Amino acid sequence: MRVHYTLKALSERFFITLLLLGNKNELIKSNIKNLEIIIIPRIYQSKKLFNIILRFCGLIYTIFTSLKFSNFIINYVEFTPKRVLKHVNLLNYKIILFEYWHFTSLAKLVKKLNIFSIVDTHNVLWQTYKVSLESSFLPTFISKYYINKYKKYEENYALKFFDIIIAINFLEKKYFETIINSNQKTLFCPMGIDLNKWPNLNLTEKNEASIFFYGGIGSKHNETAVKFLINDVFPLIIKEIPFFKIYIIGSKPSEEIKKLNNDQNIIITGFVDNPNLIFNKLGIAVIPWKGTYGFRSRIIEIMSSGNLVITSKDALYGMGFEDGKDVVFVEGNDPKLWSDTIINQYKNNTNTKSIVNNALMKVNNLYSYDKSYRILVENIYKKINL
Repeated sequence: MRVHYTLKALSERFFITLLLLGNKNELIKSNIKNLEIIIIPRIYQSKKLFNIILRFCGLIYTIFTSLKFSNFIINYVEFTPKRVLKHVNLLNYKIILFEYWHFTSLAKLVKKLNIFSIVDTHNVLWQTYKVSLESSFLPTFISKYYINKYKKYEENYALKFFDIIIAINFLEKKYFETIINSNQKTLFCPMGIDLNKWPNLNLTEKNEASIFFYGGIGSKHNETAVKFLINDVFPLIIKEIPFFKIYIIGSKPSEEIKKLNNDQNIIITGFVDNPNLIFNKLGIAVIPWKGTYGFRSRIIEIMSSGNLVITSKDALYGMGFEDGKDVVFVEGNDPKLWSDTIINQYKNNTNTKSIVNNALMKVNNLYSYDKSYRILVENIYKKINL
């Protein structure tokens, strides 16, 4: 949704050409005004034998460079300058906006042509790389070597080709400001949401004895969090409150997660069209998270619906929330600490309404579509002096 909302806001000021990967002769329609969509035929995943060759080449690339397979595919296969120039004349554009910094060869050409370039980082990518490698089979010393090499590439090379770097939270903006050149600028644009799609249906206290998790369960990170809640935290809760329930709301749950469903006190819903309608019947949202990067827009959606959120400081890193004021934080992986916090908040909920109201106020002030994407576009407009 971030890309959609960014394009929507940009279309209020600019005419946009969106360059996408797709199948040959594929047509993609959009209701965004002032938007032209150009499809570059996909190479990877188009032919089985060629895929095997690309995977092998990508493996060699990742081993020797410490970068990701996605860096190889985007930079050297799909979005090479030669392929892009077959579809567009870059000199026709005043601004080129990149999603992530993977397009280093193309970004280098754009800089050489003196075209104003912007990158929406989405997060500090070496931080996400760090989390994935630390949970991999690699020995610690190799992981540290790869993480450090990736970090240096991101800081000292890839990000240097852009005139403006967009950060997704306050602390990542501060971080980028420490590594950019004097001729570069940073802008802050959080993962805003359309509040009309997340109406607060009920600000009264949630009475059902339940907790819920909300997020794409297909993500390994989220699946780990769900297992932690169901297998480690929830049993401790029902020892004290036997009638308690847990709901897992999100798309693509694995077969392993689906098997945990018992339709009594453990409910796995899968994808839900209008989750806020369910939120308002439930109790407390509990979102364990490890990793200080990016932006947890799902938590913003929960807060917008009027539910109390219990989560880790990592989950709301750089987003300006305060423990006990607009959220409840739990640190570490001790199941008892999580269960005790949940039980205490359920039984002694005198501050719940205050926390929920404060969170909703912060969402309205910082994380709406108007306060994020529209402000971003106005700031870009001012920066380039159009």
